[in-house]
Amino acid sequence: MFLLSIGKLTQASLLGLLIITVSTVTMAETENRFITVTGEGEVSAVPDTAWVTSGVNTQASTAAKALSDNNKLMQEMLEVFSDADIDEKHIQTAGFNIHPIYDYGANPNPPRLNGYQVSNSITAKLTDLDKLGELLDDIVNAGSNQVSGIQFGFNNDEELLDQARQNAMANAMKKARLYAKAVDAEVGDVVSISETGAILPAPVFRHAEMAQSKIMDSGSVPVMKGEQELIATVTVVYELDN
Repeated sequence: MFLLSIGKLTQASLLGLLIITVSTVTMAETENRFITVTGEGEVSAVPDTAWVTSGVNTQASTAAKALSDNNKLMQEMLEVFSDADIDEKHIQTAGFNIHPIYDYGANPNPPRLNGYQVSNSITAKLTDLDKLGELLDDIVNAGSNQVSGIQFGFNNDEELLDQARQNAMANAMKKARLYAKAVDAEVGDVVSISETGAILPAPVFRHAEMAQSKIMDSGSVPVMKGEQELIATVTVVYELDN
């Protein structure tokens, strides 16, 4: 009886081991393999839009007089933008300040108030860059004595971004095929796609703050638009086929 019991136990153990082995092989045969890659796509293009920030600084013995002079010059500058067919919705106040002007002198006496300074600046969006150089000349001639920045970019960048995204997907597939070949496999179906980044071009500024007389004597302002890059990044998960 004792030997019979041992035999039955051994038989049961072998049967259990066989079941476990078959289950493990079946799982290994049906388990999917995946590969995750990140693709990056770039598109370069010449900007078609500029944002110009310009303004007027005035000084006078009183704040009221400095403000009055500033308002007059600003109105003339706004007329320049109007003549350039720039819509009012594309013109925005960028800054407005009134500061007292003190003479501190070279002695320990209290500073003396010498007057006031008023600064007013606006940012205008220009979609015809062929007019940019002429526009800069005109706003200076109208009274602007401060051009604090020119930012280049795109009026509508969605089409460019879509091209960058397509390039990113092509880059991801290229990487996936390279890695799959290294392990004697082929790229299968796409499991998931996630956009991990879409980088718009960084603002490119052209700083130009100088005396009005120097600008007026310099002739037409040369403008260099250059190129800007838009970048899209995607993470893609593919199945690997044997």
